[in-house]
Amino acid sequence: MLIYEYLPMGSLEDHLFISGGKREVSLDWLTRLKIATGAARGVAHLHNCGIIHRDLKSSNVLLDSDLNPKVSDFGLAKATPQAANGGTHVSTRVMGTNGYCDPLYMDSSHLRQMCDVYSFGVVLLEMLTGQRALEEDHNKREERDIVNWAHPHIKKHEWRAIIDPTIAEEFPEKLAYRAFLIAYHCTRTDRHGTARPAMPVVVRGLECTLNLALVAPRPRHE
Repeated sequence: MLIYEYLPMGSLEDHLFISGGKREVSLDWLTRLKIATGAARGVAHLHNCGIIHRDLKSSNVLLDSDLNPKVSDFGLAKATPQAANGGTHVSTRVMGTNGYCDPLYMDSSHLRQMCDVYSFGVVLLEMLTGQRALEEDHNKREERDIVNWAHPHIKKHEWRAIIDPTIAEEFPEKLAYRAFLIAYHCTRTDRHGTARPAMPVVVRGLECTLNLALVAPRPRHE
């Protein structure tokens, strides 16, 4: 029997996406930054212990009464001390959730810590855009992958076109762009994923962004 701490606010997914016609709780941009930073610290701690989560997604980030995040659901987690270096890997059967699973892992069956970095980047993109990892594209009658959809906008500095409109007017532009860049680098698929930052680097980037956000003046819009 595995007993979890009761977390009354449910999952991040519950609050990001519409449920029953309205969002459970409206998350402002600063709260999203705090949740992203806390979740990143949790994943970094797992990696430091030689554990790869392998199924990181917004429904597996649970929130307590103060909206502090806790990474949960370790059913697919893999203890891999030999994979402490992101460049090494363990060959294993591909498991995870579509939309969050690292394409490089799906192609090679090589499980690395960088697989979690990719999944975290997808969660961060969900938080920034308000879009699910996979959305049905009614025009093309197929599912739209959030990474393939968001990357061209970020590379062209057109992130304003994809930011969640509920936070667009509140999020200082420089900080929003920093957050999008972190998500972009986490979800890069070139060079076997080695271009992605390790989770401690992601944590430092988000902590810096959060610290700047805490002292940044609220944006003024005419």
